[in-house]
Amino acid sequence: MQNAKKTLFTIWLLLATLSLSAQRNLLEGHWEGAVTRLGAVQPLKFDFTVVGDSLSVQFDDPAQGYYQKLLEGNQKLGANDTAFDINFGYGKFHCVLNRIYLQITGVNKNWKPELLFHLKKIGEKEPSPYSAEDITFNSGNTRLAGSIYKPKN
Repeated sequence: MQNAKKTLFTIWLLLATLSLSAQRNLLEGHWEGAVTRLGAVQPLKFDFTVVGDSLSVQFDDPAQGYYQKLLEGNQKLGANDTAFDINFGYGKFHCVLNRIYLQITGVNKNWKPELLFHLKKIGEKEPSPYSAEDITFNSGNTRLAGSIYKPKN
């Protein structure tokens, strides 16, 4: 009887651990979608990566020349969050994760009319055809920073 209880407890603990791991990984991965406003559509790509107990987020916004850019202030998200705010090139969006369809929707009400945000989990990110190098130039009180993108051979 005692061995049966230990076995059941071990199985329960294993299932609980797997469940938490699966929940934690819902946001992790590659997502693609767009910001929309008044019929205009701006394609975006996001990558959520687990770092400790939070998520680091990078995004690509080709129209603004952003590639592998971190969120404003290098903000991180809780790994288990299903409602969260993210701040990137178009301001702060309040977002919600739909766990069933693996989609993120969000809104920025500071724009008039408001900006809408929608991403779908795509799976694996395609390998980048380029390498990126961040550069900074200082001259007196002026600082110029950017990234150089070099094609991979």
